[in-house]
This record gives sequence, structure tokens and C-alpha cells, in this order.
Amino acid sequence: MSRHEDVHKGMWVEPPFSGLSASAKLLYLWSFTNSHCNMAGLYKIGVEPMQRETGLTPRAVDLALSELTEAKLLYYVEHVLWVRSRVKYLRNKSPNIAKSIAANLDHIDEDHPMRLGFLDKYGSVEWLRGALS
Repeated sequence: MSRHEDVHKGMWVEPPFSGLSASAKLLYLWSFTNSHCNMAGLYKIGVEPMQRETGLTPRAVDLALSELTEAKLLYYVEHVLWVRSRVKYLRNKSPNIAKSIAANLDHIDEDHPMRLGFLDKYGSVEWLRGALS
């Protein structure tokens, strides 16, 4: 069964999203609505599924990833993608969601820069703290 994702409607007119190229906007929307994404917004994925599922060329994906990294919307390092604000925009911030996020992190190497970045950003968030420690 597929899961529905919330999309912050105001993002279309707010920087930095509003200033992105069409390819970067597409890849960003794909990054948190695809079947690989999880509650943490931190998951392993290769570039090939990004190309296949968005219809973007390899060059367009590379350029979009660079643009999104510069905009600090997402990061892609060593086959791990982190949608930086995924957790921020979760509608439900319950203990069960916190457990799910902690389980998502278990799939990423402890010393991976994306996992470390995630913990730096969200490790002290009150509703997540117990699950992430």
C-alpha cells in the first residue's frame, strides 16, 4: 500500500525552492514522495533510480543534486540521500514516528556523513531525543 505525503504548498513561492530550476524542483519533490523515502528522509539510493523515476538525464540529475545541495534542501553523498527538512514537515510527531525514524537510521552506517548530519540537526529535538539516543 502506498503512503500519502504532505507537501507544504507555500514552498512554490518561498525561497530557496521558488528559485530552483524545473529539474531541481522535480528531483526535490521526487526525493520525499518516492517509494524509497522513509520517515527520516535519509535513505540509500543510487543515481539510476533518480534518473529512471524522474525521467531526467544523468547530467540533469547531477546538476539538480548540486543545485539542491547549494540550496541546503537535500544532500547526496556515497549513495545516501538526505532530505533535510523531511522530519520538520512531518504532520505526526508521535513516539511511534520517532521509533520509525530511529529504525531508518539503523540502515545507514554510524559514521556516514549524512547520518551524522541528521543527528546534528535533529538529535536534540525533544520528541525525537529518546528514540535517537
